Amino acid sequence: MTVGSQEKIRTLARGIGARQVRFVSGTILFAYLLSHFTNHALGIISMEALSYGVYWHKLLWQFPPIATLFYGACITHTALATTTPRQQMLALTNQSRADHGVPRLKLNTRLSKMATRHSRQMAQQNTLFHTANIPGELRHWNWSVWGENVGMTTDTLPTLETAFMNSPVHRENILNRRFTHVGIGVARINGAYWVTVTFYG
Repeated sequence: MTVGSQEKIRTLARGIGARQVRFVSGTILFAYLLSHFTNHALGIISMEALSYGVYWHKLLWQFPPIATLFYGACITHTALATTTPRQQMLALTNQSRADHGVPRLKLNTRLSKMATRHSRQMAQQNTLFHTANIPGELRHWNWSVWGENVGMTTDTLPTLETAFMNSPVHRENILNRRFTHVGIGVARINGAYWVTVTFYG
């Protein structure tokens, strides 16, 4: 990968993503908890104050648009918390393939550990580079063809996947029908995602 293509990946990897969504949903949940505990505080003053607080709390949070927003924030925040970066990158890769009629890839957990080690090395050196000896890494499995995408973003994994799909070389790897398995390594260091995606088939 040339320096120019590395810069292109970084430039393309911008936009609204998981961090922003997590912040908004978290703010909504915080507002709900704040109003809930405010009711408890009003109970210390008097029962009348508590009743008044409960009335306005219910009026606000049971109002259909607000209630929909609240439950949506609950679901979104929980989903973001339970999906690992590796699972998210696998889902994004397979969705790109599915969108173009290409079979989904199976995740190789052992290869993913190797890919994660490589992603950490890139982060430590603060530069993108490919795995030195991929055939050696794949010696444990039957294969005839391989490919690798590496990238970094300070934004989100969906924006990085979009950048990959907008780059002919990376796109070719993602949509290659000969690939059947993939190893994915994602290292989150100092607010940046460093990603290694190793394909083979």
